[in-house]
Amino acid sequence: MSKHRNESVINAKKGKLRAIAYLSEDGSIYEADKKENKQLKFIQQYAKAHGIMIVNIIRRNAMGPMIMNKQIQNVVESIKKGDANAIIVTEIAKISSNSVDAYTKVGMINEAGGTVVSVMEGILELPIRKR
Repeated sequence: MSKHRNESVINAKKGKLRAIAYLSEDGSIYEADKKENKQLKFIQQYAKAHGIMIVNIIRRNAMGPMIMNKQIQNVVESIKKGDANAIIVTEIAKISSNSVDAYTKVGMINEAGGTVVSVMEGILELPIRKR
């Protein structure tokens, strides 16, 4: 999806996205906390510029991939319940270990009715037609 297309999609949804901000860094807990705080500021600036409301913030806190996967599953459940309709991250690599994992997570969130917003990559989706 082109950057221009992402901008128009975000602007079309302006004011309608209620996102969970997901902060994710590796390293020591102290270093991860500092880096996650920088991510949060970056995400907040982007959200403000695009009319995205942040309704919750989840921190990975340098925990491993099993914890991260559980947290993403919690995001999916929050979307299904209607507590949020999007997740916002600085970049998809922050919540995935490889391309297959990234596609799986985007698909899970899309299937739940949610949108994946990446500050660096725009809106990520799997435009698969349902039968």
